[in-house]
Amino acid sequence: MNSGVITLLPSPRAILWVLAALVALWGVSIAWRSWRVKGRWQVGLLGLLLQPVGLLILGLSARVPGDRYMLSAYTLAGWATLYYGLLVILVGVRRDPSRGRPRCPRCWYDMSGSAGDTPRCPECGRAARSRRDLHRARPARAVVAAGAVVTLASYGVFCAERIRARPGLGLVPTVALVIAMPWLPESALTGDLRFQGYHGTLLQRFQEARAGSLTARVIHARARGIVKDANGDLALLAQGLPFLDPAADADLALEVVRALAGHAAGEAQQRRMAVAATRWTREWDYAVLAGHAAPYVPGLVRGLEDPGAIGVCTALLAQSGEAAEPSLDRLIDLLVGASSSDRYSIAEALRGIARRSVIARERLVELVQGTGDIESRAAGLYALSVEGLSDSGLTEVLLAMLLDPNDRLAWRAAEALGAQGTAGERGVRALLEQFGGSRSEPWRFLYPLRSMGESAWGQHVAVTSALGNSSRQTRAAAVSVLAWWVRHGGWDPTPAESAIRRLRLSPDQGIARSAMDALHEMGLDTRTAAASR
Repeated sequence: MNSGVITLLPSPRAILWVLAALVALWGVSIAWRSWRVKGRWQVGLLGLLLQPVGLLILGLSARVPGDRYMLSAYTLAGWATLYYGLLVILVGVRRDPSRGRPRCPRCWYDMSGSAGDTPRCPECGRAARSRRDLHRARPARAVVAAGAVVTLASYGVFCAERIRARPGLGLVPTVALVIAMPWLPESALTGDLRFQGYHGTLLQRFQEARAGSLTARVIHARARGIVKDANGDLALLAQGLPFLDPAADADLALEVVRALAGHAAGEAQQRRMAVAATRWTREWDYAVLAGHAAPYVPGLVRGLEDPGAIGVCTALLAQSGEAAEPSLDRLIDLLVGASSSDRYSIAEALRGIARRSVIARERLVELVQGTGDIESRAAGLYALSVEGLSDSGLTEVLLAMLLDPNDRLAWRAAEALGAQGTAGERGVRALLEQFGGSRSEPWRFLYPLRSMGESAWGQHVAVTSALGNSSRQTRAAAVSVLAWWVRHGGWDPTPAESAIRRLRLSPDQGIARSAMDALHEMGLDTRTAAASR
């Protein structure tokens, strides 16, 4: 089949959508026909069961970027519950059709012998509005009530995940939160710095709504109106700022940030701004771009001492850049004195700061070259692992640290060199020397070669030979490096291909498997017949 014919074929997703529609419509057709024919309730039950099957197929076919389902299990269950609730209501309303028998619309007395256009019931005395009124279906109120209960319960099924995380706030409809936005407490609007306090908030619902969806548009419009009508009210400005659009409302957002920054001297205001910036809201990006992040940094640094807030404070501090320079001494002290579980979270914040701040890099270099404990110096080297950073002075420091007798520090220095990717031929040679030396876990010095550019590509012989190493970790590192060069660097794998194919025939199954993995990751034919090249 040629490529022209292949392009005319429908995609698998389109086929599933059509299949879902056909199954659902078939179920409706079966249910409707069995309803009209007495004694075929089994067929009608089959029709009712086919409809949620169609909905399930629809949910499985609708996928969004990130390999996630557009319709979650709770959403599918919610639609099925809503469907059956409405179906029960419909069955209850049409429970006892007249089938040609005139009956009183109030007491359902048989009025077959009545005359006139508006006959009166001899049982209860009610006068019918017309003859057609006598042929209404008699509803089953208990069935209708049960259907109403099931229909209302479908809301809880739709929101089950949110309700499980936060039972009280999760039950509140989004439209109610939008209407009450100017008066909402922080616990309902953005939550606190703790992850648990974020569930069910209006901010979470806004961030999880798809871009351009009705929910996102309504919340954004409400927030924009609140900010425009705030008249300098700082509380209202802080309420609406996290929901503004970064492209359409950039100028408005910067004005709001400047207004808030002028009143951020106190601890309470620092905490308030940090809370409003939780969950990586756009507000903090605006503050950094506007140059007004400095007043909020001390509050975030203090938040690093709170186990429930350290994750969010780390993410926000990592974006603060030069605004965090006055707090570097405190951050370094926290890094040195932190527990092993928190040390690398603080190092992550310092790495983000070092990306934009020369002073931060200088302070971290002092730390790693000092005589402190190994763990703190290793964390400092981790903080210096800044991707794409061109700093010749830092490169020299890292090359020197690569020779440190402590393996842990040498590993971290290698990682930092790899992240920079600008060490050139000197860096490549130094890494390969450590790989071939007497270090423990030498494979750690191979991974940084991935982003070292053409200087590293020239060492394909050394990397290819690592596929024949007795260490499984070393072979895995070599596979990763070769695949990275092909995918990200545009490197031509031809020079290493013949050597890899020879290793593919090795009697050692581990080496042969690693060679085959390398061929596969490099997009080459894995058949051994080609080894004769």
